[in-house]
Amino acid sequence: MSNSQPRQSVCNSESKGFNEVLKLIALHLIKTAITMFGDKELPPEVEKQRATIDSDIKEQQMMVDRLLNAAPQQATVGVTDAATYPSCLPKARMYQDND
Repeated sequence: MSNSQPRQSVCNSESKGFNEVLKLIALHLIKTAITMFGDKELPPEVEKQRATIDSDIKEQQMMVDRLLNAAPQQATVGVTDAATYPSCLPKARMYQDND
């Protein structure tokens, strides 16, 4: 049971990060839609959103950046391992070229 605890924590963290990125994308889409309407008459809720959209995007971007900086950089593990064993790579390429 102790092994499932860290995995669940990682999954929750990834899920939270994904949700925050989705919020950021949604804010950008809202801003784009508002911009496309230009000077046309918009409902009061949208006018209120127009006034705060840039600060909302900036705040959400900072939140996503914090999550990215706090997350372990798992993507670099494979690159590090590959760099540790460079002599294996040319042999694999030579074998593939000879086929």
